Amino acid sequence: MSGPRARHRPIGRLGRGLVEAGVLAAAAALLAAGLQTMRTSPLPMRLPGSAWSLESKALWVSPSDARNLYDTENDLLFIDVRPRESYLEGHVPGAVSVPPERFDALYGSLEPWAEGRRLVVYGSADLPSSVDEVLIQLERLGHGSLACLPAGWDGWRRAGGSAEEGDDMILTEDGWDGDG
Repeated sequence: MSGPRARHRPIGRLGRGLVEAGVLAAAAALLAAGLQTMRTSPLPMRLPGSAWSLESKALWVSPSDARNLYDTENDLLFIDVRPRESYLEGHVPGAVSVPPERFDALYGSLEPWAEGRRLVVYGSADLPSSVDEVLIQLERLGHGSLACLPAGWDGWRRAGGSAEEGDDMILTEDGWDGDG
């Protein structure tokens, strides 16, 4: 049949459902993008792929949440797991430098400072395994109040976190190296 009397084949229930699902998915994506632009501290759009394989049970905190903790909590200790050279160039004020390869040797000096405190471990966002390695060791040693800053040092700085340079909080096997 053709012409005005032609019958159009109606879309079946399944076809209609797929169209509605597509429209809803597109609307949700637009709404999410709109909400993201309105946030004062946007959610991370992506983390390095390897960051998703962390084994630690530590709480993940955003850079803005880490800054809030830094500003409001007294019993907080930041642990920087980047190489010493990176730490010397800049770190969270009061952060302790504990590179993963030196953790076993330095833990005796760190333990009195870490006991009973919330520990926020950070490093480089492109090398999350260093952070995870230290977090797992701290968990095994019984530290329960652990947080991880997956965005790392760069995320802290992008969020407006303060910085200091130097060797104030470099640990040695015998205690502190530097002014700390």
